[in-house]
Amino acid sequence: MSEPTSGLLDTSVVIDWHDPKVVAALPDEVAISAITAAELAAGPLLATSAVEAARRQARLDFAGLNDLIRVVAV
Repeated sequence: MSEPTSGLLDTSVVIDWHDPKVVAALPDEVAISAITAAELAAGPLLATSAVEAARRQARLDFAGLNDLIRVVAV
């Protein structure tokens, strides 16, 4: 049995999280930096349409960063 792998995910990886090829390449344990969290939080605000804003918000919700952003912002 091999040792578990870990990695820090770039924003582009989180954006493509739904892609099976990306998921297959992910390490066993993942982390997201504060920079990536901030970029994801800005995404819905910078969207040019309501549909894109909703898609970006869903990505933010899926990443579980809403509570983190609120706590960091306090």
